[in-house]
Order: sequence, then structure tokens, then C-alpha cells
Amino acid sequence: MKRATKLTRVRLFVAAVVGVGAWGAPALAADPQLGGAMKHIFVTLYEPTKTLYHFIQDGEDERVMLYDYGDSYTGGAAVLNGMHYAARYGWLPDGSWSIPSQRGIFVTPVEQSPGLEVYGQDSFAPILGTAGSDPVWSWSTAMVHNWYAVSACGWYEATYKVYVGFTDGTEDTAYTPTFVHLIWQFADGAGDQLGDWDGDGDADLCDFAMLQQCYGADVASGAPGECGCFDADVDEDVDATDYAAFATEFTGP
Repeated sequence: MKRATKLTRVRLFVAAVVGVGAWGAPALAADPQLGGAMKHIFVTLYEPTKTLYHFIQDGEDERVMLYDYGDSYTGGAAVLNGMHYAARYGWLPDGSWSIPSQRGIFVTPVEQSPGLEVYGQDSFAPILGTAGSDPVWSWSTAMVHNWYAVSACGWYEATYKVYVGFTDGTEDTAYTPTFVHLIWQFADGAGDQLGDWDGDGDADLCDFAMLQQCYGADVASGAPGECGCFDADVDEDVDATDYAAFATEFTGP
């Protein structure tokens, strides 16, 4: 997946507001865990030129790790059971701006890794094409942390188009959109085995064959997402350190 071109952006400073309850403190056992510190996607509308810009807190190239904490949830949150997930990415308006009546801000995937699932912050309803949902998500411009979840190891990426649209979601071409690139990685946890590329419960010769293809791969150079299964030290490549880690896990025929 190609990385989205970084646009020149107008940065109007705004303090990141930390929420309360499940968002401002460690999650209760009954609630899904955020997955780490908030990582906000600040979106600005520069009204003189009708152009949207964005910047991502701590940079676009930092991967968000996805963990399975081994918890079991009920109700809407049950969609995360057995999944590796995080809700660190938060959408947040940057500065003070407004849009005309009969308009809204919408987000839709341009590219998205297979297997990446997205659910609404409070509703846990599938969004952005997950489970056949509408690929266009209407963002209220309030701060929101959606849930991103996967079931198989690897690197995951998505490029989202953020645009001004009419109430039916069609784009208002009088405005210029911005493109947001996000990155995640499946991380070890709750008995998972990162070297298990084929998901059969062990690290065996089939997995080793994929490791050979991934050796020397760098996520920044467009390596296959599956190569993330072997990035044991989470340094965005597959090298000798990762090879040694795989060797310690090699148990299958």
C-alpha cells in the first residue's frame, strides 16, 4: 500500500483533551482497553481556500500495536472477543472552524488492508466497510476513538479520505479533501505466537518459508503485511534479531 502524500498543512494549535471514565483511566475488566496513550488525528479546515489539512500526534509513521488481552466482553463490545484491537487513534478537530449548512465531514477508505475491522466508539457497530457496512462514515467532528481490530498477525495500513460532503455523503467538490494514513501491527499477547504466519498454532516449515521471503523487509518499503508476523522486536523490519526469535519458537514439523 502506498503511503499517502504528506500535504502542506496549516497547524492551529489545540490542546488534546483527555476524556474521563474508560478513556481517561485504565479500563475496567468489563471494558475494552484503549491500548495505550491517545494518538489524535487533528483535522483543520482552512476556510479561505476551502481546504482540509491534518496532522497526527507523534507522527504518521508510528505504528499502533494491536493486543489481545484475553478478556471476554458482552453486549456490543463482544465484537472484540478473540481479536487484537486498539482505540488509540482519535479523530479531533484542530482549531475553530465551521462548515456550511447541509454539509458534513465524512471519512472513507481509499486503501485498507484485508482483515482490518473498524467499529464505532460507543456503539461498536461496524463502520468503514466492516461486515458490509457503509464505507462512508459520517464524523460529527466531536472527538471520537473508534476500535480497530484484527484476527491474524501482520502489519495493517489504511488510507482514509476526509472530505466535506452533502448530507447524503456525496462529496462537495468545492472543498479539497485530505488523506490520512494509519498503521497498526498485531502484537504478541494472550498466548499468541508471532511466528505463526499460517495460523495453525505453531511455528513450522510453512512459516519458515514465509520468513525467508520477508527477511530484510521494511514496512516503509511496502513489504507484504504478513511480514509483520516475524517482526518480534517491533522495529519495522525483519532481520537477524527476528530470525533468532523465530528459531526459539520453532516447534512444528
